[in-house]
Amino acid sequence: MLMVASGSRVSQRSLAIFHKISGILGQSPNNFPRAIAHASNKSELRNSDGSDTIYGFQCDERYLEWDDSAARQLIKIYVAEKLDTDLDYVNLKMKELAAVCPDMVNKLDKLKANLVLALVRDTEKVAERMIALTSVLPGSNVSKMVSSNIWLLRQPSPEILANKLENLRKKLPNVNLERLIEAEPRLLLADIDEVLSELQRLLPGADPVKLVATHAGMVLPMKYAGMESSLSIDDGIQAD
Repeated sequence: MLMVASGSRVSQRSLAIFHKISGILGQSPNNFPRAIAHASNKSELRNSDGSDTIYGFQCDERYLEWDDSAARQLIKIYVAEKLDTDLDYVNLKMKELAAVCPDMVNKLDKLKANLVLALVRDTEKVAERMIALTSVLPGSNVSKMVSSNIWLLRQPSPEILANKLENLRKKLPNVNLERLIEAEPRLLLADIDEVLSELQRLLPGADPVKLVATHAGMVLPMKYAGMESSLSIDDGIQAD
């Protein structure tokens, strides 16, 4: 396990490693061993005796073991550097995130470092957004939804969200809307009138409401299927 002394400022050595692997952050953790091994080959990152051991690892890719805890620790170092703080503060903020969104805990090391930075920096806004989502979707597992769809922390805005839900309830009567949105949150981005109209045009003999209720993920137009990937919260959680 990669270890950094808790409570200490991030060391210059740690920062040097981060500068070497900054292009890898946010990608699959499986790519980190190669990045660290590559960085450790640089003379300025070697130990005083000339060996390539960093954080207790021999930084030859053949010997370097990697796990999620190591990925998480590197991300914590990155966040601490950006916030000019120590790891105790970052750990405290991550505990706050875990309290308001428990399902996010095990996914932090899979997120981009800049995204984790935004979450840690804006824990109060994350909590406010979680409360707002829970209040309008009391029957949905909001923690599960957000952990898999981080964009929900920013989009849609409270006003648009209220209007969307009101329209969805009108256009999808007798449907357990909260369960449906939990299964397919992109409905909160879609224009339901457009979706139903298009289904009626393409499948005149089918019931468009039933299709949305039973196969929402399949019937949403492609523009909604990829829309959430463009909703970045790297610059903060505040909803647009």
